Amino acid sequence: MARRPLVAEAGSSGLAIPIFILGIAPRSGTNYLHDLIRMHPQCEPQSSVLEEDFLIYNARMLTRYAQTVSRSWKQKWGEQELEDEKHLLCAKIGEGLASFLYAQLARRKAAEETSPSRRLVTKTPHVENLELFFELFPSAPLLILLRDGRSVVESTAKTFDRPYGYGAREWAAAAGRILDFKRRHPQAKYLIVKYEDLYQNVKEELRRIFMFLGLDPESYDYAAAINAPVRGSCAVKTEEPSAHRDFWVAEGVTWNPTPKPTDFNPLARWHSWNRARHERFNWIAGPQMTALGYSTRRYAGYQWWWSAWNVACDVLLADRALWFWRRGVRRMNRIHNASELFGTLREVSRKAWESLLFSRLQDSR
Repeated sequence: MARRPLVAEAGSSGLAIPIFILGIAPRSGTNYLHDLIRMHPQCEPQSSVLEEDFLIYNARMLTRYAQTVSRSWKQKWGEQELEDEKHLLCAKIGEGLASFLYAQLARRKAAEETSPSRRLVTKTPHVENLELFFELFPSAPLLILLRDGRSVVESTAKTFDRPYGYGAREWAAAAGRILDFKRRHPQAKYLIVKYEDLYQNVKEELRRIFMFLGLDPESYDYAAAINAPVRGSCAVKTEEPSAHRDFWVAEGVTWNPTPKPTDFNPLARWHSWNRARHERFNWIAGPQMTALGYSTRRYAGYQWWWSAWNVACDVLLADRALWFWRRGVRRMNRIHNASELFGTLREVSRKAWESLLFSRLQDSR
């Protein structure tokens, strides 16, 4: 008789099972989905104080830890039992991470006590290490948020001043991870949500999401959801001189709730693109767009010229070079004295070492 895998039961600590949201990329609408779900009476309304958790984004180190530890266990237990124990260790680590999120919420809340029956809602606008989610959280429901790559790239450019080609590559890489995850985990407990469907059909999509999450769809205020305020949109800016502490964020962009303008249309971000931007985006991310069910704008004529232009951009590493140039200029504008110069050099050195370590971890997978 086959041994039943040892899997930690999520919620065994007495806390409700958290709801995880992973967005395909920054600017994909994770704030929007997060705000709508935490408005449900069975969810923790103050989940917003957690911001992004980045637990799965850095999960590779935890699963490598479990893998390394398992090599020291008694081999006489047998290969299958050792594998089951390794998965149990990962699940228990995930259970500890979930408890940490609730402890973090309780520490930061300024008002009422946390109810153990309310579901915490947490998010990260990245799908790095997506394939490890169910290693750490085998019983937790997962929402994967998609958004049209062109809207993501346009919003990223307007908010963070990232080159269009660089943003397209980030989106295409993330889309590839999601497509690979779908192939490898066809029966897993996750739900794909498209930002466009959610925004255009709020009630229908939220009911579908609530049914998946095990939340009562009849106890929700859908009218309030339709009129929910905007957070973090590049199209809604304040008159404050600096709405965010990070120098790379565009002036006026705020993550504080702001009333939705009557002409607010987040689905039309890329409608002013010229042919050059569409050709570059299609070259980089066209296949992923199609695979995820999105259409692209195609042009007839002069395809040989645009192909040559895209090849030249790739060979010259134009997207990455432009991104590093912009980052360098912003950093130089931030330096006003020798102390700030040395601080910047230390930060660059630290990030270089972190990048090198991450590359080695990826190579050893």
